[in-house]
Amino acid sequence: MNRLQNIEFRSQLTYDLPTYKEFVKGTKNMIPSSVFVQVIFTVYLAAYVFMIPFMGDFAFFPWTAAFLLILYGISKLITRKGGLQYKQMLTANGGLVPRNQLTISEGTIYAENMDNGNKVTYRFEQIRGIGETKNLILVLLEHRLGLAIDKRTLTGGTAEELKRYLLTSCPRLKKHRVQSGTGGCVRKGIIIALLFIGILLSLIQRVSGGSAFAGQDVYEERRFVVENEMNQLTYQEIAANLTRLGIGGITEEMADRLQSDWEQEPEENRKYMDKAASLLTELGGGSYDQNTWTWTPSSADVYAFDMEFFNLKTMYEDFLWGVAAIGDGELEFSDIEENLESVDWDNGTGSRSVNFKWKGEEYSLEANVMSDWFDFALADELNQIIAAESGGKQLYFGSDGYQMIYVFYCDGEWANAFTAVTGIQLTGNLNG
Repeated sequence: MNRLQNIEFRSQLTYDLPTYKEFVKGTKNMIPSSVFVQVIFTVYLAAYVFMIPFMGDFAFFPWTAAFLLILYGISKLITRKGGLQYKQMLTANGGLVPRNQLTISEGTIYAENMDNGNKVTYRFEQIRGIGETKNLILVLLEHRLGLAIDKRTLTGGTAEELKRYLLTSCPRLKKHRVQSGTGGCVRKGIIIALLFIGILLSLIQRVSGGSAFAGQDVYEERRFVVENEMNQLTYQEIAANLTRLGIGGITEEMADRLQSDWEQEPEENRKYMDKAASLLTELGGGSYDQNTWTWTPSSADVYAFDMEFFNLKTMYEDFLWGVAAIGDGELEFSDIEENLESVDWDNGTGSRSVNFKWKGEEYSLEANVMSDWFDFALADELNQIIAAESGGKQLYFGSDGYQMIYVFYCDGEWANAFTAVTGIQLTGNLNG
């Protein structure tokens, strides 16, 4: 090592365009902030691509990727792949291709412009990083300045000897190793590959169809063709059948209005609509007071709710009142109160609970927060409590195939009779 300390290294570098590009790419990939951005973007893209199969209609990746690629292309066009900066450097050098000579010895780097004789001196204390590309040894200085040493013209020692000399002699190196000046090319390759994989997966998702609500299988909104025989009847005929099952409150005006809406609906949409379910959800949906944001049940026989609740702060309280309304006096819940202390309203996550009393007992039901979506687990837990105390009765659930759920309080015999008349299968467990 003593021999190296007495050696004077020299190198001449001609900044033609290929050499300039190699220098710029290499030094850029040594800057921590640039590497950090590339890594974060890679992780983000990888996570996004992984989630695409669960995102359905929200997987708008092709448009996002296309936008990013267009921006990247525009930036390359504007800078002419580095040619614009190079042209500016030529102009500053009087139109000549810059030629520099570097002399490295005794803790100092002397840089001389061989065209105009200008000289600049740099101390080893200013060096923050050392890198290497195919033809160059790169020296990263403070304030993001960079120097290039051409290995092809290096005298006074080999490239390996020069690197060892710098690594052992520079007191303020952030990394005491030679950094790869080609890592950015690898990272950019991964990013481009992820972009194209994302585009491909998104296009496949669009062609094959998928969930319209990301990440929640129980809330997948697909267009199912309705095949039960009730769809062949008019709303007036369906109303008569439901009335014979003991479901009251269906008015002639309600049936006429729904029939009119059905007749105005495009034929393509009708095959996806369940007429009996729409009548039940109309009957049991209750009403909201827009001034007080309070919900009032509308039926003593069926309760219906949208899985995306209108009033988030009382969604489970309203659910309990809706269930109580169809209980024929047997589901008289009291002291209903929601605990929202663990809700993250900004991100739509966290947990919440609803507390109530029934038949002298106190209960607390837990629910996961999924933005404004209803947690089916809470309804199933409530049903287990009711079934254990109601002598054969429980809650039975049905759906319109989209977002509306309707609820009955009955025994298995009535649920079977409902299926026989309507062709609709009820379930006692929303989570399957």
